[in-house]
Amino acid sequence: MLMLALALAAMPQLIGAKLPGDLGAFSVLYSETRPARTRLNLTVDASGQPVRCDVVMSDGMGRLDRTACDLLMHRAHFSPARDSAGAPVTAVVRQDFTVNRELGVRRVGGPAETAREVDFALSVDHLPQPGAMMVADVLVMTDGSGHVTTCDVARSSGSAALDRLACRQMTTTAFAAGVDRQQHPVPALRAVSVGFTADPVAR
Repeated sequence: MLMLALALAAMPQLIGAKLPGDLGAFSVLYSETRPARTRLNLTVDASGQPVRCDVVMSDGMGRLDRTACDLLMHRAHFSPARDSAGAPVTAVVRQDFTVNRELGVRRVGGPAETAREVDFALSVDHLPQPGAMMVADVLVMTDGSGHVTTCDVARSSGSAALDRLACRQMTTTAFAAGVDRQQHPVPALRAVSVGFTADPVAR
C-alpha cells in the first residue's frame, strides 16, 4: 500500500565540485553556435558515489552529453540520500545543463530560472488558486522493480487534496529501478514535480 507522509526523506546534495564551471572548461563545448541542453539521470548510491549516468533528454550535442556524464561520474560526490527513517539509500538525481557560446554552461533550475518545468502535468476541474499552475514536489521511493512504495510531500502545492492526487498519480507511473555499483536493481529515492492546471494538458 502506498504511504503518504510529510517529507522526512532527503535527496543527495552535491559537495565540492562546481559543475557548471568544470563543464565550461571543456572548450569543445563552445564549438557549437546554437544553444544546447542535456538532461541526465544520475544514480547515486548510499555512500554518495555516482554509479550510473543516463541521458534522458538531449538536443543532439553528443559531446555535451558525454562530457557532462563523464564529469559527474568521475568528479562529483554527494552526501547520501536518506529515506523517511533517516537511513542512507540509493537515489536517482536529475541534472540539467545548458551551453552556448555567449553564456557558457549553467545548470538549469538555479535562482536565475523563472519558468517552472514539471515532470508531470495534470488537468483538474477546479484549482484552489485559479489562473496559475499549482505544483506539488514529492519524493518517491521505488522498489527494485521501479514500483512506488512511499510518497513524501517535499513542498506542498498549497492544497492537501492536490498533494494526495500527486502521490496517487505516482502509483500509476513506471520508473526505471535504481542500481548499485554492480548495476543490480535496488530501491531508490527520486524527486518528482507534479503540476496541476485547469486547462487541457497537451499530450
